[in-house]
Amino acid sequence: MNYLKLNKEYKGNVEFLYAKISANLIHFFGNTSLDEHKDVLRCYLSYKEASYNRFINSKNYVNLMLPNKSIIDEIDKSNIIYSYCIGEYRMLPILLNQYGYNITILMEGRVMRQQTELFLSLKDNLNDSKLLKPKLKFISSDENNVILKLKSDIASGYKVLVFIDGNSGVNKNIKNLLNHSFFSQTVFLHQGISYLSHFIKTMPLGVVLFYDEEFTFKVFKHKDNLHLDRIQFANKLTNEIYSNLAELLNNVDISKWDTLEGIYKWLDTEKLNLENYEKGENSFLDNTNIEFNAFRYSPFYLDKEYFVFDKKQYLTYKIQKKDYRRYIKHIEF
Repeated sequence: MNYLKLNKEYKGNVEFLYAKISANLIHFFGNTSLDEHKDVLRCYLSYKEASYNRFINSKNYVNLMLPNKSIIDEIDKSNIIYSYCIGEYRMLPILLNQYGYNITILMEGRVMRQQTELFLSLKDNLNDSKLLKPKLKFISSDENNVILKLKSDIASGYKVLVFIDGNSGVNKNIKNLLNHSFFSQTVFLHQGISYLSHFIKTMPLGVVLFYDEEFTFKVFKHKDNLHLDRIQFANKLTNEIYSNLAELLNNVDISKWDTLEGIYKWLDTEKLNLENYEKGENSFLDNTNIEFNAFRYSPFYLDKEYFVFDKKQYLTYKIQKKDYRRYIKHIEF
């Protein structure tokens, strides 16, 4: 549990993290067992800490990252690589650099400011014995003309790497959003990487890394549909990319998915499907006689104030300290 206190990325605490993960497990995946939600939280924190430790100690693991020749051949063919925030995703830029590829990582500005210094430091440490070091650079998705800048990087010999599910949310006024079904909910998805693929006439390649005593790789290839017009192509490719993610989540431990915490930010709130929530709440209330509905509400303490998170509607309300103390007894980790 101490990991959250050490990582600047987290401004909240375990109680708030539990509330968000619990709500997401109900609404998206139909998991209505609060005990299982707590187990997922424990595994999520444990894996996140272990994965991050492997990342900052990459030098001890780099010789284990040995994808077979067929994977390297596929990477050679594509100028756009995408991955998901799952497993050992932070290692992917290191792997690509170690194989001599110049990399531009596309990130949100907020994330880029947090990660740039660490990535560059690791890259220098890993390559300190080489005369010719592969280059690693970053570009913010918030920048103007970002697609043109990425096209220029590709023309200069870089491969673009993007963690496709790493966006912190959507604004309905942003262009290039696709309304899409994802598990039990309707979400907004960014299509920028699909437009880039069509613009430079190259199909992207998905690469995912996992670690369990050794690294394993999964590759997602896409049929060349560049003959389609820009909008048709982007819609089709975006659907495929997120269908691949859904398939992945159906076959791996969901606690290894970093985005499990923040997936609610993708929601089309006007189309929020309450079926999973209501089914679970009815079962919970029918079998539990308590003063506090712990299925719907989850209390937390943050920045010297007390709140309750409404998991049904993803809303937060301030409460009194005495109420927090009464409610928190129903949330035992």
